[in-house]
Amino acid sequence: MGEELQDVATTPSGASVTSAPALAGRLHDLWSFVRPWVPFLAVFLLLSLGWGAMATRFAEGAGQPLSAATGPTQGEYIDAFWHLGTGFLLALPTRDRRLLLITPCMSLGLDADHVFGLFLPSAVPRPDHSLLFALLAAAVAYAWKGPLARGATIAAIFTHFAVDGGTFPFLDPLTFARWPLSIPASAALLLGCGTLLLLLQGTPRGWRDTRAWVELAVIVAALTGFLVWIGPVSWLRT
Repeated sequence: MGEELQDVATTPSGASVTSAPALAGRLHDLWSFVRPWVPFLAVFLLLSLGWGAMATRFAEGAGQPLSAATGPTQGEYIDAFWHLGTGFLLALPTRDRRLLLITPCMSLGLDADHVFGLFLPSAVPRPDHSLLFALLAAAVAYAWKGPLARGATIAAIFTHFAVDGGTFPFLDPLTFARWPLSIPASAALLLGCGTLLLLLQGTPRGWRDTRAWVELAVIVAALTGFLVWIGPVSWLRT
């Protein structure tokens, strides 16, 4: 009882306030959870940048014209929060803290390739938005962190594809042709990514949890409805 009184103070209105030692303990616990994943996320970011540099060099060699750097726009910042939010929402039905951390971070990290085009000249827009990069990233994740990290990596990248819009160089650097994703294809990807996350072993809520599937269906329907609503001229689908 004495230890609890040390951690909690009371305001004049009677509300309890967490003391500084208790807050420090919670922050320490949070950092202890996040810290093992920091190197993994940093390597994913470096892979993304390295793939973008390689694809840009290949595109130059193939005679693709270089476009000048444009600098960041307001849409870029909105896009960052969009990918963080959608990655978090797809992982939310699992109630797994690991997936709630790494899925949105990797969904955002895929856009590290925006460095090429925003700050450096680029010969191919969004070079990391490639199925070959997804295979590489998933293989590295599995070798380092196992099945859960591999599943989260795949889900993060394909969730990013689903809500990004526009056209994608899915086979770069083998070819720099670009393919679009339709709304039905985006909805199918969202459902598939959410299903993959729920099927990963060791999560608090798995495929037997009916409420998790209901939550996933609602989230996919809401995101699909939003993609339909924003239309083809939005900052998300240009």
